[in-house]
Amino acid sequence: MSIIQSLPNLEVLKLKANAFMGRQWDACEQQFRQLKLLTLDNLDIKQWEASSTSFPCLKQLSLSKCNDLEEIPLEIGEIATLELIETDSWSRSVVESVKRIQQEQHEVGNYELKITVDRMELSFYLERMNSTKADGSMLRIQKSRLTFAQQRVRVCWFLEERLAHGTAE
Repeated sequence: MSIIQSLPNLEVLKLKANAFMGRQWDACEQQFRQLKLLTLDNLDIKQWEASSTSFPCLKQLSLSKCNDLEEIPLEIGEIATLELIETDSWSRSVVESVKRIQQEQHEVGNYELKITVDRMELSFYLERMNSTKADGSMLRIQKSRLTFAQQRVRVCWFLEERLAHGTAE
């Protein structure tokens, strides 16, 4: 990573499959000065440490299929330029960490950071998960990559069915 981080104009870094070796990435001492997009895809990384100064210009963080990752470093949420964090729901601990990042950002008045899980707004995803836990008959939207519009249609159809059968709250 030290060679990659030394590239002065690096704006996009996509680490996929075997691009990263090891179970830990300590980016605290590294600084990717111009990096705007960071993608971690299908890595077997378990621990990731970073500071807000590791990626001072980061705008978008994308994670998918990092099943063993324990959490996204909370310091990532402190990056002033960060606009979007997107992840999938393969790792519950990652979903919990983005939830904590959003809560911390809301506490300091930052409502601009957009977070998506399985291409859904975090609040919508969490609401869906809570409904699934509370009601075993809830329509389970598959982990396929549906568009947001398709997801809304499915949820609307489900709610209409519940209303028609008198089971909606």
